[in-house]
Amino acid sequence: ELPMTIARAGLGNAYVVSMRTHYVNYALDELRELGNPWLEAVLRVALNALGAVLDFGRVDDINIVGNALFSTNLHPALSLEQLTQITCSLTSLHPRSAVAFRSVHRRDSRLPEFLRELGYRLIPARSVTFVPTRGVGFQRKRDVRQDAKLLENGAYTVRRIAQPSAAECQRIAVLYDSLYIQKYSAHNPRFTPALIETAARTQLLEFIALEREDGTANGRMDGVIGFYAQHGYLTVPILGY
Repeated sequence: ELPMTIARAGLGNAYVVSMRTHYVNYALDELRELGNPWLEAVLRVALNALGAVLDFGRVDDINIVGNALFSTNLHPALSLEQLTQITCSLTSLHPRSAVAFRSVHRRDSRLPEFLRELGYRLIPARSVTFVPTRGVGFQRKRDVRQDAKLLENGAYTVRRIAQPSAAECQRIAVLYDSLYIQKYSAHNPRFTPALIETAARTQLLEFIALEREDGTANGRMDGVIGFYAQHGYLTVPILGY
């Protein structure tokens, strides 16, 4: 079974379900990083023009297969026959809507090849870094060594949270929101305490907290990750500190 989102235009959705938000709205937010007012003005005009074209083409009338509402979806090894059945079924049920797959990559995957064969177009979305962790080589990376040293010498402990309490769900949501919504962009998905509770209870996500020791049984949670692993890969859709 695969999760799927059925989105329609004009709802102001986050980029994980809206192509317009992904390619136009989010990009408009990122223009401030350029530090060049003239270039920003030119690109703003271009992006708004692209948005008008995409709106005319009803780009957000779209069904996204395998979409778990996370920044990165982990797809199983679908066969060409399965992808054909999925495509035919969705185009029959929703003839006026596009069919899409997010987080498509060629690393140990024939998904791009099969989708091309079925008439899909591959559109660049964003860069993703793959880090091999089956061996110990990654532990020699500078960032990993620095983090390990900070953890060893600092006042923090790491705790896996099997089932967060209501207060912990609220804290996780606040930490995520302060980073991804307030600092980065309001077009990121908003993960509420209710979603976090459900994700933990159903084991959709596992949570690990970074807590500052304060002499009590429960330290202050200053950092958290929510991760899941499938089909040989692990990704962290929830990060906050």
